[in-house]
Amino acid sequence: MNRQNRVRSVTILGGGPVAGIAALGFAQALPGARIDWIMRPVDPAALTDRLPATLPSSAPVLEQLELDEADLVAYAGATHRLGERFLGWGPADYITSEGQPMPLGVAGALHHHHALAPRHPLHRYRPAAVLADAGRFVHPTAPDGPLGFHDYGLRFDPDAITPFLADRATRAGVRIASGDGVDADLIVDATGPASAPDWIDWTDALPATTLTLAETTGTAPDPCDTYRATDTGWQATWPLAQRTLTGTATLGTGPIRPGRRAEPWQGNRLALGDAAAVMGPLCWTGFALALANLSLALSLLPGRDMPPLLLAEYNRRASLRADRLADLLSAHHHLAGHAPPRPGLAHTLAQFARRGFLPHFEEESVGPERWLAVLAATIRPARPDPIALSAPAPAPLDHLHATLAALPARLPPYPAYLARMRHA
Repeated sequence: MNRQNRVRSVTILGGGPVAGIAALGFAQALPGARIDWIMRPVDPAALTDRLPATLPSSAPVLEQLELDEADLVAYAGATHRLGERFLGWGPADYITSEGQPMPLGVAGALHHHHALAPRHPLHRYRPAAVLADAGRFVHPTAPDGPLGFHDYGLRFDPDAITPFLADRATRAGVRIASGDGVDADLIVDATGPASAPDWIDWTDALPATTLTLAETTGTAPDPCDTYRATDTGWQATWPLAQRTLTGTATLGTGPIRPGRRAEPWQGNRLALGDAAAVMGPLCWTGFALALANLSLALSLLPGRDMPPLLLAEYNRRASLRADRLADLLSAHHHLAGHAPPRPGLAHTLAQFARRGFLPHFEEESVGPERWLAVLAATIRPARPDPIALSAPAPAPLDHLHATLAALPARLPPYPAYLARMRHA
């Protein structure tokens, strides 16, 4: 940032966790500046505020904001998310997860060997997916064993995380008020979806446009979300710390309008969360996107003059990140026959269907294992990988499967693990 022309005041508009992380982030980045958080009721259509979760790639941003995982579990209703179970979305059910594949001891990637001998679903060879399916969780430990290769994100109870962030922001010097005040060098719009002339519509590729939420109290937390396909869309189960949310999504024309702004940062006004991009309810990716874009904004933070080149770079990178996340979400819908592929997804599908490889994209938010879990459940590459073909047959997939199948019995159920964390 230009130290001679530094931002002296920031006003954040919004009443949910997106506004909370923005207030905290700017307070930490601009010591001595006036940071005002103007609280407004959360828009019922603001899915990023109502369904907040992180991806594994969000961990450095949480660290940057000095948000410790233990505190998030104890005070913000955080639970761990290892994977997402998709039932009835294609010819085979699958579980998405992230982390690294365990070494096979032979040349070639796991999914290429699996394509040659698909005796079990690919997720049965992935530690995170196996633990998620069994309702088990531990933090990654030694890198040379089966518990050193999984990764995870966090879900938050929307009723708990906003008060937690408000407390942290207040301690950092943020002034919280209500009203309409917007007089500041920089204004952060975290109010939720809004009509914008530069809105790029994604409804064709992300057709879940109606969501009905319900909750059940007294249920047990679980590290795996479930998405079950229905005749009109899908039904999701999202287990939180003290309750379980159920979401029923309907495809077609509805109030949710997936898409993004072409330029989320214009002049001295920065849009975050659903004000910048509506990712829809599938997989709860909106909050992780907001975290990543907040980190980008802080790293590029200009002075009061807001140089056009810096704003253009922010808009370029934020747009690429949102587009690629939309590609991933649309992959589920496209492979289930719900929607046509987006351009980036079409390129990915073509590369994977031909050679079993993923093309490189700038600003990718998820790891290749998550992509492969979706694609390999439906697509078998036309050309077997020559490296996998040249490995001694058979590849040790059976040993890996047996090792991982025995793993959950060694671990406590997730509710017990979470309870120990909450009372540590």
